[in-house]
Amino acid sequence: MSRRFPPLSEESRRLIHQKNREKSIRGRSEYIAGRDLVAITLSNDPGEVLEQPALRRAVLGKAAYAQDERDFVKRISNGTFSSYDYVIGAAMKPDGGRLPALLDIFKLIICDARCLEEGVSLQDAYDTQLQEEELQTPTERAREIVRSEDEKMARRNARLIIPHLERISAEKLMQMERDEGNAIEAIWKQISPPPPAWIQQIVDAQQPWGFVFYKSREVERKYGHVWDEDYMWDTIQENTNRIPYSFDGERSLGYTLLHRIHSGGNEPTLTHLWTTDWTAGPISQDLSEDDALRRQFKDYRESLSSPGILRNTFIMIDDEDIPEDLWKYSGPARDTFWVWAYDADWEPSSTDVTFSNGEEYRGRVKVPIYSLDAWFYAARYEGVSLKDMWLKAQTHPSKLWICRSKPMENWDHESYI
Repeated sequence: MSRRFPPLSEESRRLIHQKNREKSIRGRSEYIAGRDLVAITLSNDPGEVLEQPALRRAVLGKAAYAQDERDFVKRISNGTFSSYDYVIGAAMKPDGGRLPALLDIFKLIICDARCLEEGVSLQDAYDTQLQEEELQTPTERAREIVRSEDEKMARRNARLIIPHLERISAEKLMQMERDEGNAIEAIWKQISPPPPAWIQQIVDAQQPWGFVFYKSREVERKYGHVWDEDYMWDTIQENTNRIPYSFDGERSLGYTLLHRIHSGGNEPTLTHLWTTDWTAGPISQDLSEDDALRRQFKDYRESLSSPGILRNTFIMIDDEDIPEDLWKYSGPARDTFWVWAYDADWEPSSTDVTFSNGEEYRGRVKVPIYSLDAWFYAARYEGVSLKDMWLKAQTHPSKLWICRSKPMENWDHESYI
């Protein structure tokens, strides 16, 4: 029988927090060891600061004791958010309906959730922040270097929303706050750019969009009997979604996902309409597998009813990218789960042959599974040459075609080719 302990008194909780706070502050001071983090960040070698969360937080002026920040965020948001990470996640997608019309939340974002010193109001901190940005003080330049892409996006969005909220009366704001995010969602739809044309066309059509999928002969031989029964494709996708987040000089891999494309609030519709049209591969052994697939697809695409399922591209799952220990796999998804994307109309030529690093283009390219419903679909929907996309893929260490969103640059994306 387990022992039951009486609940801690308020004074006991306060003393515990005070002890932990002092420990955190002391630990940060010892870790910094008197170094000028701003100077280090602004130097030619800021790597240590960028790689160490504790140092990054110190440059941003955030509380040494994490609970202080959580309490501060909870107070400013009237209990809506329990951590700053949740605030950032919501502010990155203002059309998600998770942001109440609290002006202080957006000013909190601009101020990096720095806890207020005694006697300083959030408005005072916000005004000081704007002044530092205008003057481009060394401290502010260092902060901008260490801010993550997510934080930068949230701050950009907050800047767009704040002027609209500042023009609204306090009484109206209180009413909007009770709308549980709908007010901010409506404002965001007014001030943000329209989604890419391909997304709007999918939404307008309200029909399935995606690709026709095949299993290679070897995959069919090895896994065909368990593909549906044991939900093998679901398992592959679950592993695919384990994209590692890292704070480094490059953007997070998350920026290759549909979730990071500005969709004008249509992400639920896009997810609902996305389809993987699985069809049986050709039986003929007279042709190579690639040629047989192309011949079969040319016939099959004539029966496709939805215009959103592409006719110029099909997908093939190869056993090369399925780990033997799939159901126990715990490694990174970055270079593991990919597919072959084929140009359905490509034909070999004896005169027009393309090589890169000794490899010949054969009308197909490797694509990470998590990119299929993002910019890869967009590129092929827009008729971008698969050969040119293949040439881009040859510059990737694993020969994968990858295209990331660039939300801080007019919600655009990297070059397709």
